[in-house]
Amino acid sequence: LKGTIMTQLRKRAIFDLVIWGIMLAVFIPLFFIDGGAETYTGQSSRRQISNICITSAYILHAIMLYLTRINKEEKRNLRDERDDKIMKESNNIALTGILIYVFLVCISLWEKYQIAGSVPVGYMWFLAYSTIGFSFFFTSAVTFIVDWKNSANAES
Repeated sequence: LKGTIMTQLRKRAIFDLVIWGIMLAVFIPLFFIDGGAETYTGQSSRRQISNICITSAYILHAIMLYLTRINKEEKRNLRDERDDKIMKESNNIALTGILIYVFLVCISLWEKYQIAGSVPVGYMWFLAYSTIGFSFFFTSAVTFIVDWKNSANAES
């Protein structure tokens, strides 16, 4: 990163990595403690903490978008063709990663619970919350890498 310009996309990617990384770091252990999926739906305190966690991440994400806008007087974001190209490439890569994640979680659950004939309903919460967190986290990571790679190529 030394010698490269910190673009708006890269700043936002770093903020989102932190925001959604913390969300995942809190939610995943919270989900699996004290019985995991089998007890998650019956323990309202764990669900409430999870709700606070994801709601806080969304609020922080919205605040970050507002505070990192380029044209502060007009209160809107300005993007150029380079930003659009980076976002398109990042989103395409991230979508593939997210689809692979959902596929692997679903197949793992099927393998684990196939003999029992049913998957504990708590895993629906896990799949929903972790997919949201992973989606933002992975998209931010890919955006950071693609933006950094394109900036390095433009400088050479």
